[in-house]
Amino acid sequence: MALLVRMKELNLVRFLYRRQNGWKDKLVKKNKILNAILSVGLAIIIIPTALSLFVESPYIPTVKEMLTRRYDTDEQIDVVSFLDVGQGDAILIRSNGRYVLIDTGDGISSNIVRSLKLNGVEGIDALILTHWHNDHIGGAIDVLENFSVLNVIMPTFPDEDHDNYRDAVKINDAAKRSNVMFALAKQGLAVNVGDFRLSFLYYDKTKEDENNRSSIIMAKCRDFKFLLMSDAEEPLEDDLLESGIDLNCDVIKIGHHGSVTSTTEDFLKIAKPQYAVISVAAKNNYGFPDPEILNRLEKREIKLYRTDLNGEIDVEVTETELVFSHSHN
Repeated sequence: MALLVRMKELNLVRFLYRRQNGWKDKLVKKNKILNAILSVGLAIIIIPTALSLFVESPYIPTVKEMLTRRYDTDEQIDVVSFLDVGQGDAILIRSNGRYVLIDTGDGISSNIVRSLKLNGVEGIDALILTHWHNDHIGGAIDVLENFSVLNVIMPTFPDEDHDNYRDAVKINDAAKRSNVMFALAKQGLAVNVGDFRLSFLYYDKTKEDENNRSSIIMAKCRDFKFLLMSDAEEPLEDDLLESGIDLNCDVIKIGHHGSVTSTTEDFLKIAKPQYAVISVAAKNNYGFPDPEILNRLEKREIKLYRTDLNGEIDVEVTETELVFSHSHN
């Protein structure tokens, strides 16, 4: 059955953690203990799903659910990290000691747990899964079993004949064991985490192709915007263009790993990114990124970073600029 979640704005908080290792071993952190109140502006209408993930409508969180402990830190850094997970996507957003992970790689060729621990992560405020393809959800169970995750935002649950239905069930079971709170992706959903605002620009569960059921997310910090295209292909790009949604961005995460089926000339013309990131495996079997995509980016003088060549790509957001660094020269 369908699940309808209306959520205008959600401020996510995380449990109290003790961090012993700094980000990249370069940041000095202090342990503090602070009780915080989860401030949430919610209007939730919930209909039970086939797996009974949620209670029946109407639902109002209890005081116990709305009060939690969070990790407080003097770390003021704001960073978007495109993790090197081979042929897949995993994007880590950190701000003021809070973390959001968007997708998890395939869980086979990548070691998402190791990547997160190298980044000093001990707990995650929100795990967002953009769609049900294995190269985006494959590491989700490892994440749920190795980190304290407060919230999971996922697509509509797939039908039983979907290729990844069993994977979705396993992820759901792992999340329930961890007592996380669920929400379903929905166009208009907005999540505030630290200095970042994550807006779900588009999500259409009725699309036939799984790639085009991807959640499209704009992550904004100060005046800088990151357009995260997941596996979106040309039909979804066309829908975005026709919708009139503001797509202007500073950084674009190229859709579908640089496939020629994505990132059209018309889309780049409207989005106007200065930088592009492609998450892709070295010597992959798909020929990604396609030379045509590389030509389109070069033609528009868009600076390109690739995880197959650059490794993990970190983008620090300062008051005045974006500072890029990466693990491979």
